[in-house]
Amino acid sequence: MDEASLRARAPAAPVNGSVVRLPPGVRPPFDVFVNGVVQEPGRDYAVRGDLLVFARELVAPRPDTARSLLRGMLWGRYKTEHVVDVAYQAGGRPRVVSGLEILPPEAAGAAPPAQASE
Repeated sequence: MDEASLRARAPAAPVNGSVVRLPPGVRPPFDVFVNGVVQEPGRDYAVRGDLLVFARELVAPRPDTARSLLRGMLWGRYKTEHVVDVAYQAGGRPRVVSGLEILPPEAAGAAPPAQASE
């Protein structure tokens, strides 16, 4: 898919979640993965300039500390964390950029996702 068609596709869900900045040199076509699962443009994310704006809020991995490593060894590590990867072609060679920084929704000027009221 080229850049114009990616941008022209209307998202099925509102895209006002987390934001990831594309690395320099990444041009369509490219594939986006969250925790190794391919994401669908227009459904899971939208392209806004050099930003990927996701339909949901993603949780960036926290750096490990001695305390968290010890806790992980004793009780396991069960946290919701997301890792965003982009696969693309550059100079005719496949490239993958892994662990892109996850930014809050405000980084794209998007409203934060609505919270469910109880």
